[in-house]
Amino acid sequence: MLAFSRSATFAVPSGGSPGRGEGRLGVDGKEALKIFAVLGVYILLGILAYGSAGTGWFDAFVLSISAVTTGGFSSRSGNIGAFASQPVELITMALMILGSVSLLFHARIARGFKPRIVPHCEVRSSLVTLAIFFMLSFLALVVAVEGTVAANARVSIFHLVSALSATGFQTIDPKTAPPLFLILLVFSMLIGGSAMSLAGGIKQARLAILFQDFKRHLRIRSSEKRILGAARVAYMGVCRELGDSDVSEARRFALLYLTCFALGTAALSATGASLQDSAFEFASLLGNNGFSSGIMARGASGFTLWSGTIGMILGRLEIYYVILAIVSLAPRFGRRARAERPL
Repeated sequence: MLAFSRSATFAVPSGGSPGRGEGRLGVDGKEALKIFAVLGVYILLGILAYGSAGTGWFDAFVLSISAVTTGGFSSRSGNIGAFASQPVELITMALMILGSVSLLFHARIARGFKPRIVPHCEVRSSLVTLAIFFMLSFLALVVAVEGTVAANARVSIFHLVSALSATGFQTIDPKTAPPLFLILLVFSMLIGGSAMSLAGGIKQARLAILFQDFKRHLRIRSSEKRILGAARVAYMGVCRELGDSDVSEARRFALLYLTCFALGTAALSATGASLQDSAFEFASLLGNNGFSSGIMARGASGFTLWSGTIGMILGRLEIYYVILAIVSLAPRFGRRARAERPL
């Protein structure tokens, strides 16, 4: 809606800097409408797929929109688990992944898909993250939960995709899961989906940048020869060199995000909740996932609800923009900004 109403002023990168959250998408009203059309096709295909899987057309309508937009709302009180259907879970995972893909990728599809845009650092980062977390969470479920291997694998992969895409769909009650499984879900919610997508979190682009920078410094320290080349990432099919500003921005945002997570966890813990439940709850709030450990429930205290409200606002509106908005309201900062404005 924002891309269509504000046209080219939509605040997402144009592709020059993979780690930044600022910039412009560079689309006019017609191209924004094409992005709507692409997302609409995803939703329509989801409705047809859900209906064919036997959910009922009203359920199919609600679930498809909610999955593509990573909303996580379900038409059943038992969430996705109420359907007890493997096809429904597979369809949901596919739609959640589409929703966690960058809007820039959808814009490229609207302009005309080209194979060269497929190589992308976030795709590799997402697959590696999902593979590692799946193996660990699967082992945690096999050891602690009674059930078949296939059932544990099904629960593991579905909830990890739901957490990484910041959707929040679930087939089991997270409170019944083993601690290691919950910790991995917390890490997944903190990482999140692609930059400029409908998902929250630190974002896979920043994770890829930090990993490439870490790998470069590791090579420098372990090599006798000095390495002068900059770290590189594949971004939308183009290999880009990472500048100091890209790495610094990724570090600052990750540190700021984790600081907010720590403060929010401490705030919820102060209400008497356990540290594990508080961390799980606030990671979900900050990443706009929708998972809950039971803290945000009917009858919760005002302090708990306000802590959760602040966490959701910070995570959805990008922490930088919220801080800048608050600082700009300060009278001294406003006078200084007007004084420094060029004529």
